[in-house]
Amino acid sequence: MKSFLTAVALVFGVATAAQATTVTVEFAGLTTSNPGLPGSGGYSGTVTYETEGATWVSGGLFNSVITEVDIDINGVNIESAGAPTLNTFNQVQLGDERDAFFGTYEGSFLPTGIPLISIKSVYLELRMQEDVEIFSTVSELFDELADGETLGLGSVGFFSLVVEYNDAPFSDSSILRLGSVGSLEITVSGPAAVPLPAGLPLLLTALGGIALLRRRSRG
Repeated sequence: MKSFLTAVALVFGVATAAQATTVTVEFAGLTTSNPGLPGSGGYSGTVTYETEGATWVSGGLFNSVITEVDIDINGVNIESAGAPTLNTFNQVQLGDERDAFFGTYEGSFLPTGIPLISIKSVYLELRMQEDVEIFSTVSELFDELADGETLGLGSVGFFSLVVEYNDAPFSDSSILRLGSVGSLEITVSGPAAVPLPAGLPLLLTALGGIALLRRRSRG
């Protein structure tokens, strides 16, 4: 019987996988003030977070949660590439019991396409409305978000995107706030459930029959 249970456990171990969560924040808007950028104009972009590969440090601090940054601010391309030198992420609960998170991605970006402008880091902070929960405790990464869930701009109480540049005369930061955001959507996805192999139900039935026969023969 022990060998039967072991076989079943191994089969189910192949048929299931640890669930990971991907959270994508997509936003767009129009800004009238872009320190460090030539003029003002529209922006759009996405920042992607993944639980798979993330490492917990302490409290609500994690490393390697941000997996992709892809933003355009008035024609300046801000796109992550390669391995960052800094990739930190914090979940916090504010004094008014609102969930919030912020992360910094630094050190690895494609060329911006604009002379004299290169990217040093991107910082994104989101504070949710009071009734919107994204985690149960700060050390549980995105555990209150479900696969397929979508949150809109009305779920967000505060948005701040800070882009820091390397090169003079564009060494100032570009800061975008919630007031300039025209649209914002947070989407949640996880891997599809691993399907059972076609022959698995028959295999389990056969194993169950063998175990029953063995029990009867011993009786």
